[in-house]
Amino acid sequence: MEINKKIFGMPCGVDFPRSFAYGIFKFFSDNPPEVLARVNIIVNTKRMRLRLLEEFASLHTILIPKVHVLSDLSELIGTFKNPNPSSHLQYRFELMALVQKLIEQEPNLASKSALYDLTDNLAKLIDELQGENVKPITIKNLNVEDHSGHWQRILHFMDVVTTYLEERNLEPDSEGFQRKQVLTLLRAWEEYPPESHIFIAGSTGSRGTTLELIKGVYKLRKGVIVLPGFDFHMTEAVFGSISDPLIGEDHPQYRFVKMLEDLNIKYSDVDIWPASSSQSIPRNKLISLALRPAPFTDSWMLEGPRLESLDRACEGLSLFEAENQRQEALAIAMVLRQAVHQNKRVALVTPDRRLTRQVTAELLRWGIIPDDSAGLSFNLTLPGRFLRKVAALLNTTPTSSELIALLKSPICHSDQVNRGRHLLLVSKLETFLRKNTIVDPNSEHLSNFLIENNQEFSQKWVKWLSSFLLKSQKEGTQNFDYWLSEHV
Repeated sequence: MEINKKIFGMPCGVDFPRSFAYGIFKFFSDNPPEVLARVNIIVNTKRMRLRLLEEFASLHTILIPKVHVLSDLSELIGTFKNPNPSSHLQYRFELMALVQKLIEQEPNLASKSALYDLTDNLAKLIDELQGENVKPITIKNLNVEDHSGHWQRILHFMDVVTTYLEERNLEPDSEGFQRKQVLTLLRAWEEYPPESHIFIAGSTGSRGTTLELIKGVYKLRKGVIVLPGFDFHMTEAVFGSISDPLIGEDHPQYRFVKMLEDLNIKYSDVDIWPASSSQSIPRNKLISLALRPAPFTDSWMLEGPRLESLDRACEGLSLFEAENQRQEALAIAMVLRQAVHQNKRVALVTPDRRLTRQVTAELLRWGIIPDDSAGLSFNLTLPGRFLRKVAALLNTTPTSSELIALLKSPICHSDQVNRGRHLLLVSKLETFLRKNTIVDPNSEHLSNFLIENNQEFSQKWVKWLSSFLLKSQKEGTQNFDYWLSEHV
């Protein structure tokens, strides 16, 4: 089987990694194994890469293609001499220092408590600028009539962005590093076009860097693009109207429309991937019609009655209206639990991380540990929660309940030799504080506690705890390195 097209799409509802892997195997089944081994595939996430490798392994091929991730194309480039991107945290602190100076110079811009949120938002803006290759001067030169002074405040922060990017010009962040990798790869392809096939799969071109790479792959003689979730049931007129940002920018197919325009490809030229797994055509038609842009919703009246097999289109769909988020999480968890007991693959798709955590908590009650693709934020892990509690007490005296909660943490005094004696003293200290109704414990209270529990280990333990209480009573503004050393 030969590859006659350069761009394909997979409809909604198909297993993208499985269908893609089987399609690659089908395309190269008549070739020697080493031909398949020379094929390079670029995917958007590490998770997709692992899943593709699993699917290729299940096909029992002698050799498999090389699979690369968009964020790291160094193996594909071969000789990329630029340094690895520096730490995000390092850049956050550097940016925070600049924002703090700006707030101190102009207190009316924002409160000091907004420092961290402003720094985080500016860091995201810088990532976006780097990814889309937009210079800060372009934003500053926008002709925006200002009546409230809001735009002037934005320009102040754009000055911070400009200064920051100039200072770190020689040290790219992750977005800048990725863009330099892509540009280096494209230049190499122009000089030495690859002889083997290059596939870029599962990307929508929503980021400027990714779109540049897709354009580069499409120009190659053996470059192939495979789009995920492509709507093959939309009319040419509707598809063309989505290109207007005022009409279709929030439509799921908008990125595909812009990409096809940049590549000078017609909607009808996108072919369906030949090895696409089973899909529900009636459901895809229903969803395609339901998501028509506002100017085309009159087609509901005309095309709606023509839809066939609505029972198949809505098969398995359920509507549950929960009174609160806890009820919603419990209902979702019960459905997931039922699928697990039936040995079925099931997924929860939601942008709400709080809901995800609640569903996970419900599943853990039944001994089910879900595979969360977004991972768990460090501040929600056991070490993260412990460090947050310690940080909260760095400049304030802990109450009895806060102190006991901190001492009972599995991270506190976690060495196997003295962990048992530590917990015994914590229990005795809790009884002592409650018995004497002590709300704000201090070194004097600990000395009285030591009188009742005067042992060799107790003396060391009370001395250690007293030093912590003295540190927590430190007041005033301190340098960051001081707080970091005290915290860790």
